[in-house]
Amino acid sequence: MKNVVIISGLGGVGKTYLTNKILKSDLNNLFHIELRGTTQEDYRQVIEEVGSQDTLLLLEMHPPFDKLKDDMIDVNLIHIGISKDFETYKSELSQEKIKYLNDWFEKHNSKNFLNDIIEYNKSRFDYSNQMPRNSVIVSSINSGISKINQFCEKIRKKELFKFVHKNYNIMLYHSPDFDGIGYKGTSPSDEKFKALKLNELIPEGNNNTCLDVGCNIGYISYLLSHYFKSVDGIDNVEENIKCAKWLKQKFFRDKEIIFNQRDFMDCTLRYDYVFALAVLHHIAKKHKFEDVIKKLSDLTRIAAVVEINEIPRWTFVFKKYFKEIKVIGNSYLPVSKKIVKNRWIIHCIK
Repeated sequence: MKNVVIISGLGGVGKTYLTNKILKSDLNNLFHIELRGTTQEDYRQVIEEVGSQDTLLLLEMHPPFDKLKDDMIDVNLIHIGISKDFETYKSELSQEKIKYLNDWFEKHNSKNFLNDIIEYNKSRFDYSNQMPRNSVIVSSINSGISKINQFCEKIRKKELFKFVHKNYNIMLYHSPDFDGIGYKGTSPSDEKFKALKLNELIPEGNNNTCLDVGCNIGYISYLLSHYFKSVDGIDNVEENIKCAKWLKQKFFRDKEIIFNQRDFMDCTLRYDYVFALAVLHHIAKKHKFEDVIKKLSDLTRIAAVVEINEIPRWTFVFKKYFKEIKVIGNSYLPVSKKIVKNRWIIHCIK
């Protein structure tokens, strides 16, 4: 379904200001945002011609609204009507806008409500009464932004739950949360990420590159993108990469993250930081453990972060290929979501 926000109100209430705020907002992570000016006569045609299910179409519209209808069942639509009290309206009008509106009223031989609270409120309530049932009347720009954010989050959360249901055997092992849009699965994903203690390892600034080995559905890659200029996520399971790409398209489309189906042992590009969380001991079932750690070292410029089982038995191998090994602590198990003593987090410094 297409996603449409109609933003309307009397001249000078801040429709363009609100649309510009949305165009520059974090909603760009959820949608490709497009803006069109329209009227009640042609808005249906614009909706039909522009956008897709991953587009948020903003329609800036002036009243009247007496021909708007509620029968677009194939569209997610909300109508935000900005309706300010007269004192607020007058105080926020710029001199340029006042001149523009005075000229417009004179040109169209219309009643000018700029200095007449009775005429202003008559127009205000006339148009508000014409708005269809899927409308929300707001009295400020911030309220409009809040309502649009809620509308968008509702759309994406519904899509997420449908996707999880369709891909349950993969998605149940994770607990993603994209700024409040998420669900609790079997893994304490955010707690595990905090336990990595990246603030002790990575200097301020995010100009470094990162490889996420065994990225699974890509949620850890998303969290890592807050620390790095770019993130490459790899996994050798096709279904995991499909899920990761779907989540990126829906929740973090503007992040510099690339997902690819690839075997870790075939990687050749080097990265400033490499993350291998709960994956190296699985790779070691098909390759010699020392070869796996050597490959990790070969791909790493600055440091690697590893979550692995039974680290004391393998410490000497890490020390052979890294200058310094720092045991940070123990990690969480999925399902039980408890910290266990035989699952370790280590920082490997080159």
